[in-house]
Amino acid sequence: MEILDAEAELVMNGKGDPLYILEHRIPNLISEFRPDIVGISCTSAHWSEAYRMAKAFDHHRKEGKDFKLILGGFHPTSQFEEVFQQAPFIDWLHIGESEKSFIGVLEGSNPTSLPGIAWQDGDIIRTILLLIYCSTTYCILFFYL
Repeated sequence: MEILDAEAELVMNGKGDPLYILEHRIPNLISEFRPDIVGISCTSAHWSEAYRMAKAFDHHRKEGKDFKLILGGFHPTSQFEEVFQQAPFIDWLHIGESEKSFIGVLEGSNPTSLPGIAWQDGDIIRTILLLIYCSTTYCILFFYL
């Protein structure tokens, strides 16, 4: 597994210029590693940069590279409808804590069967959300589709 830390790339190689990542590192990484999955994490404050990075990766998919493009983090969790409206080319979003669902994806599980993942089905956004409500006397699990 190879991981690109975009923040480190900006500091170490990009001289603080996000365009360096988009114009130089992304094309090289795709050619060099031929990824199966590209995951981008973002906060709301960094949504515009994450969107531009996702768009750059999607451009390479249109050129025949075959990989899934996923987003996670606070912004996709809190604004998943907006993210899909602005970036319909995203394959799926990780909603909330994604440690277990992401491992499930890496192990080959169908993403649409995992809690905490949102995907588009035509014009409909679908997700299996696991909500847990606990009090001092009981705990209830809710699954929403």
